[in-house]
Amino acid sequence: MIFLTGASGLIGSHIARRLLAEGYAVRALRRSTSNLQALADLQDRIDWVEGDLLDTPLLLQALEGCEQVIHCAGMVSFAPKDAEALYQTNVEGTASLVNAALIAGISRFVHISSVAAIGRPRRKGVVDEEQKWEKSPLNSWYGETKYLAELEVWRAHTEGLPVVIFNPSVVLGPGPMDRSSTRLFGYVQQKGAFYPSGLLNWVDVRDVVAVVMASLQSRTHVGQRYIVSAGSVRYSELFGQMADCLEVSPPKIQVNSLLTTGAYYLEKFKVVFGKKEAMITRETRILSNLEIEFDNSKITKAFNLRFHSLPDTIRWTCQHLEAQIR
Repeated sequence: MIFLTGASGLIGSHIARRLLAEGYAVRALRRSTSNLQALADLQDRIDWVEGDLLDTPLLLQALEGCEQVIHCAGMVSFAPKDAEALYQTNVEGTASLVNAALIAGISRFVHISSVAAIGRPRRKGVVDEEQKWEKSPLNSWYGETKYLAELEVWRAHTEGLPVVIFNPSVVLGPGPMDRSSTRLFGYVQQKGAFYPSGLLNWVDVRDVVAVVMASLQSRTHVGQRYIVSAGSVRYSELFGQMADCLEVSPPKIQVNSLLTTGAYYLEKFKVVFGKKEAMITRETRILSNLEIEFDNSKITKAFNLRFHSLPDTIRWTCQHLEAQIR
């Protein structure tokens, strides 16, 4: 049996589907407030455990009878108000889970991290798995919590837990349009006017699922981390392809530093007086204008992987989003 966290999210829901399709028994952790829309047709085939990553006794009970763990759960936010929650979920939650996995004698712990955990010491250039974390204003607090979470995983590995870490870039694929990276499709579908000047590193969710599944079967990947990224694309090109597929006009105004700063303070004003969550923060305005590319040569060679193309990914995603658009 596989114990899966984050099953309600974009990556986790697709992993759950693949596991069930291949005959695995799946036990998954969820909160009482989890939105299970992405697994609506499969809920009855999953052994659900309701609770929290910080509940160690619950995790020990949930891991009974499980051989492997896939840890997809995590919080993504760039809002300053979520700083404490990010640390609790991403760092303390991961520490709690690896500790329980060590006690339970789990034979494989697959940790889904992020390229944000690798760090961005400069605005331009190519980054690979050998990049050491450096404190930098180009790194988000979200990225730092993912880095600290990885330290907990590596610590557990030195204590005897067989681990594999994957660092996906922005994962594209069908899901609710108001959640995760699928919001990019929602933004284009709603005829957003602006696009950032930087590069977006992306990967198809099917490719993330493929390497996760392969890592369950082979010991050669234990103790390794892998960047999972198909490539990089300008936001203008990405939004243009999405707009063509969704049959709407693409964003036409490139956001320069002045516009971005103005939008940032407008968002802060809306938050204070409108009690809404900011879409643009100090961190997102920095990240969206970077020109960093992530090297995928290690994972391509190790898994003999051929990534889906961006047009194929966008076309596949749009086909699955039709019901939400209508």
